[in-house]
Formats: sequence, C-alpha cells, structure tokens
Amino acid sequence: MTSILILNYNGKEHLQRCLLSIQETTSQPYELIVIDNGSTDGSQEYLRALDADDLTVLENPQNI
Repeated sequence: MTSILILNYNGKEHLQRCLLSIQETTSQPYELIVIDNGSTDGSQEYLRALDADDLTVLENPQNI
C-alpha cells in the first residue's frame, strides 16, 4: 500500500482537483493523509464532509 501525504493551506480548489485526480487515476491500493494548516477557505469543512475510508485528515490550528 502506498501512503500519499498532502499538505494544504487555503488551497481548497487545488485540493479538490488533486483528490479527484488521485481517485480517478490510481489503481494501486493507497491511503490519503491530508494535513491542513489552519485553512480559512473552507478546506477543513470540505475534508470533514468527505466520506472515504482511505482518508485521514489532520488539522493544525495554524500554518506551521
């Protein structure tokens, strides 16, 4: 299994396209770990709303 780590800070539009691309083009087993660094653009709400078994979301309170 491959682990894919994505760092995000106020990049909701890019994040949405990235996750969709991974889902559509990756045939091997994978897990997604998204680390959000205190986004204020709706990224955290978007990630919380996703219902995916292969997704782990870590929320930092600020951009560290």
